[in-house]
Amino acid sequence: MKAAEGELACSIAGNDTMNPGIEGIVGMYVKLGELDTLQRMKEHRQGLLDQCVDTANFSFDVTRSIYKSDLEVIEAGIESLYGEIAGHVDVVNEKRIAGWALYNQHPDKRVAIDIYFNGDLVGEVVADEFRNDLLKLNKGDGHHAFVFVPPSGSYQPPLQIEVRAAKRKVLKAVAVEPPAAAVEPETAVEPEMDAETK
Repeated sequence: MKAAEGELACSIAGNDTMNPGIEGIVGMYVKLGELDTLQRMKEHRQGLLDQCVDTANFSFDVTRSIYKSDLEVIEAGIESLYGEIAGHVDVVNEKRIAGWALYNQHPDKRVAIDIYFNGDLVGEVVADEFRNDLLKLNKGDGHHAFVFVPPSGSYQPPLQIEVRAAKRKVLKAVAVEPPAAAVEPETAVEPEMDAETK
């Protein structure tokens, strides 16, 4: 019964929410500063997307892609209201990637951090850990730090690492090169000469 209810909700919702003017609606809420309304829109769209589980059904697949597109527009609107992101990546090595990030205008909202290795997303964390130094520097409530531990075996140079905040701002881009091959020191002994050269 649950699956049937989900299918019904998905098909009904799909018919009345295929709104080509989502950009205009979101733009209006952004101008009005309606962050809470955009958050509710996002939750609503995510709920509808979660109900459309039958991806083998073509119409559900189309509806899912529309919901995903709507969510991208809504999230962009929310991000624009959060304001600019400040942050820094303090450590990048095979054991951890760590730093901090916050929204300048809404430091109460937490920043999502995405870690990419060679263009592939390898991890997502939220900058919500407490650091006393951030609090002392008036960086919100101090809960803006993040730590990401690379999956075992993933940190293999050559490696292009990108740390992105809220999918848009690159906090740090690093190229990790493999260690240089050890070069044998030259010996002081002269090579032996053949009989003709002597």
